[in-house]
Amino acid sequence: MKFKIPKISQQNKILLCSFLFLMLVYMLFGMKSEKPVTKYNPVYADTLIPKGFVLIPIELANADSVSALMDQFGVVDLFTGTLTARGNKKIAAKVKILRAPLNPNQYAVLVPETLSQTIMNASGPFWAIVQNRDAKQEDIKEKVNHTVRIEYHQTGADL
Repeated sequence: MKFKIPKISQQNKILLCSFLFLMLVYMLFGMKSEKPVTKYNPVYADTLIPKGFVLIPIELANADSVSALMDQFGVVDLFTGTLTARGNKKIAAKVKILRAPLNPNQYAVLVPETLSQTIMNASGPFWAIVQNRDAKQEDIKEKVNHTVRIEYHQTGADL
């Protein structure tokens, strides 16, 4: 049995070739099931420290409770001493706390440099009491007179 190829007109040949070309393009580009990989650029905590402030890593005695109440950032009051002892002492009020981006079980507080000595002299682990994020840092403002200095630099075009 011989198979006979029918004659195709020039117009049908062009249509057939175009159809096959479009199918090939669709198969090459349109059928990718993989999502494009987006590169994650981590935010490092040391790039977020304002001038005149320091970021102090601390150990929290109630870290599990604090992690259940806040996400990456928050505002807390810091206490030293044990929970049952009467020797609890507030060492910092309304300070910003953040989780370490590379280890979410670790915390650090952002405080003025003048308050860092007080925290470093206290014995840990510390207790944190979560405050409202919009709470004003009245205690810190009284201890530190922090002014913002704006500098202007001339470029070669301005000269």
